[in-house]
Amino acid sequence: MVVKSSLVTIGIFLLVLCLLVIIAFVVFVCYHFGVKYFVFGNYYFDIHTDIPSEMYPPEQYFSGSNFSDKEALIVLSMIRLAINAPKTAEHFHITGPKEWNERVTIPTKIAGIEPVWGKDGKIYAVFITFTDIDITMLCFINLRYVRQWRCLFSSSQVQASFLPDGLKCWSCPLHYYKQVRDKIWERWNDYYKEKTKQLIICGHSLGGAISPLCALDLKLNCNKGSSKANMVVYVTGAPQCGNEEFVKRYNHEIPNTYNIMNQFDVIGMTPIQDLPKKQKYEHVGKMVAIGDTEVKHPAHHHYLTTYYKYFQDKIKSK
Repeated sequence: MVVKSSLVTIGIFLLVLCLLVIIAFVVFVCYHFGVKYFVFGNYYFDIHTDIPSEMYPPEQYFSGSNFSDKEALIVLSMIRLAINAPKTAEHFHITGPKEWNERVTIPTKIAGIEPVWGKDGKIYAVFITFTDIDITMLCFINLRYVRQWRCLFSSSQVQASFLPDGLKCWSCPLHYYKQVRDKIWERWNDYYKEKTKQLIICGHSLGGAISPLCALDLKLNCNKGSSKANMVVYVTGAPQCGNEEFVKRYNHEIPNTYNIMNQFDVIGMTPIQDLPKKQKYEHVGKMVAIGDTEVKHPAHHHYLTTYYKYFQDKIKSK
């Protein structure tokens, strides 16, 4: 009886020990691979959490037809600024755009900033305006919560209702673009269109995959009337967005698109091709490959700060 009791005690001890080992392993993986950031509600790529001390606002229109390291750094700088909008809103317990306008503005002198709330009450994009030079940026921010990432496990292609037949895109970015599509183009037509000579659409990671959808939608459907804005699109560290027909039409309509990809960033190879269904994906725009980035862990190749630091160091070394 004593032996049996001892075995039970040892068994319970070993079970608890195994659970502790598993928990320790999960914590280790979360810490080193950035999972902790979106598990706990923060941006996993925004490792500094605050607005960066060095900002690079545009001084003039982007060249558009030619890639520029400085312009890439400006875009990344503005994306870093944009992704702090939800944190500022949450800090002040702001639940919608009306409260935002009444209670707080982001502490910056370089631009006007307006977050765009989705139908689910979360911020998906941010308008950044530089009124002195008539430039507007529309920055899509990455997704934050675990429940928002569930679509990543599906590689299905779908036909968007606002795109011509045959132009299919990944269902994941389309799902979240629909959250803010009406609000974005309502604000664009009512406020920004007449004040903008150059529109820059940008985003990182899944936010980068949403950007081409938005840009093509604007070009084909929402940019009618008296708008004089020319469009430049910057995509960084993003998954592939659409099928061959989508990419071909997109590149024809919006040639001034730059797709910046770290050659060690595995996100650029997603979504996984579903070959039995012949669902092959491709990247939009002119590919700009970067490499030789110093990172501590493989997952850091995808961090926005890694892309940001690459161009920052490249420009400073000139």
